[in-house]
Amino acid sequence: MQLRLTFATHRLVLPLSHQHALQSMIYALLARSTRGRKVHAAVPKFGERAFRGFVFGPLQGDRRVTFVGATPLMLFEGQTQLEIRTPLPELAEILEQVATPGTSLTLLKNPPFRLAEATRTATTPCRNNTADIRMLTPIVARRTIGKKTVFYRPGQPEFAKLLRLNFQRKYRTLAGREPRPFAIEALEAGQGDMVRTDMKGSSLTAWGGTYRLRGEPDELNFLYDAGLGSKNSAGFGMFETIGKTGER
Repeated sequence: MQLRLTFATHRLVLPLSHQHALQSMIYALLARSTRGRKVHAAVPKFGERAFRGFVFGPLQGDRRVTFVGATPLMLFEGQTQLEIRTPLPELAEILEQVATPGTSLTLLKNPPFRLAEATRTATTPCRNNTADIRMLTPIVARRTIGKKTVFYRPGQPEFAKLLRLNFQRKYRTLAGREPRPFAIEALEAGQGDMVRTDMKGSSLTAWGGTYRLRGEPDELNFLYDAGLGSKNSAGFGMFETIGKTGER
């Protein structure tokens, strides 16, 4: 399920790294429902990993980078939109219930604004066992070694391995079934697709670019709604399909 939210914003000023602010806004929206609050308080777990069951994309609208002194900021003018996806029917129902037009929301120090519209769709773009995709938000592939977090890049064997293991854990936890074979390969993912960002005081390295996914169509569509890699509920790993998706 996909839910596109349209906000009646006039002007927003945000830091370049503002995924945490969007995540907080989504949790504030979910907090309008008792069931929604449980998404944050009691989430499904597999080992030490928690999967909250949703992913969101970049804030969309008429935007440009501006500077206050030497600090770069993102300036949005006019209405903005945000897409949230989830493979969980219950969470989809909660999101639809709490996304009521007229609801007042805030983003950091900007003046409050209202939710103008919420449109729900159920797109399943992956109809065969191969899908070429473009990242809308970058992929995080990471592993904790001792007290250090190591981030991997496309082309390293660990990158594809970690994404495959993440999918398997996520699918078992959220779908409740054993996953079938899944593979990912980079098509175009160069140095210019690397994204370094800060998330609640921690530095993250993530990757955009285009990739080829191979797997069962229903599981590829699960990933379309759940996101690739780590930190999906923090705004990482959302993709769109490109070109034809079919057997190759």
